[in-house]
Amino acid sequence: MNSNKYFRWLTAKAGIFKTIPDYINVLSSETYKYKNPLDENRALDGKALRLEYGDDTGDMVTPSDLREPATYLEVMVALADRIENDIMCDPLDKPDPSKWFKLMVDNLGLEYEGAASMRSTLDRFNDKVFPVTTNLKEDQLWSKASEFINEHYYI
Repeated sequence: MNSNKYFRWLTAKAGIFKTIPDYINVLSSETYKYKNPLDENRALDGKALRLEYGDDTGDMVTPSDLREPATYLEVMVALADRIENDIMCDPLDKPDPSKWFKLMVDNLGLEYEGAASMRSTLDRFNDKVFPVTTNLKEDQLWSKASEFINEHYYI
């Protein structure tokens, strides 16, 4: 989905409202690549944001929009949203998935890399986005995210 309005909606969900950092443009232009078949779920979550966007804005989302592969930006925003709402949401606070998006950006070191090295980092996305000390049986992104949160946050 290549609309400027959708891009602004996504970046707002990520907590970015004014100046768009270079890494956001790279994340929005690169197709999410996964190695573990279970991580297809993360891609589907990213694509589901397109339907959420249509519901939120009333803009039409076409079948061809849904056939396009998910981008890293979509996957990271969807994952941040899922972490906030499924694991870490405080019912007394308004959900804020942007903090989890920022954590992923920090873990990946994207703010300090040029576009060429960012693409190299994305090749190792699943290894770097949630570094865990535990040897997990499943090498899927959701398991790593859950374990990372267990290691670093009181739940």
